Amino acid sequence: MKQSLLIFLLIFFCCGCVNIAGSKEPPVMVEDAFQSEGEGIISAIISGDYRKYAQIVREPAISGDEQKFISSRENMLKTYGKPLMFRFLTFLRTPMLVNQIWVIDFARKASNGQEIIQQQLFQLIFSNDDGRARLVGMRFI
Repeated sequence: MKQSLLIFLLIFFCCGCVNIAGSKEPPVMVEDAFQSEGEGIISAIISGDYRKYAQIVREPAISGDEQKFISSRENMLKTYGKPLMFRFLTFLRTPMLVNQIWVIDFARKASNGQEIIQQQLFQLIFSNDDGRARLVGMRFI
């Protein structure tokens, strides 16, 4: 028992976080700009405003066409219900990307007619394009 405790303590104190000399932190991005981009994207999706959505996203490969937007939004409404509100939760940074995690509250009717309120996490994935947020992906998680 003492031997396993000693091994555990040895591993605990010898292993841990290592800061490699010379490594640089990724550049800090202006969080307000990224958060406002995310807020605009989600509010456009919730309101069904394709023009606003496409204007903010600025990436045809991501925004798709208006019919794809409408179809995706209808699928969201069928799956989760009517969006009630949304709020920013946190940033998750990786070396190349900034992930935003949002909480969206939905309401829908159950098969017995009662209202169900549920929350879903929504992820927006951005790259830093010379200090400007550029959406590269999004999904419910």
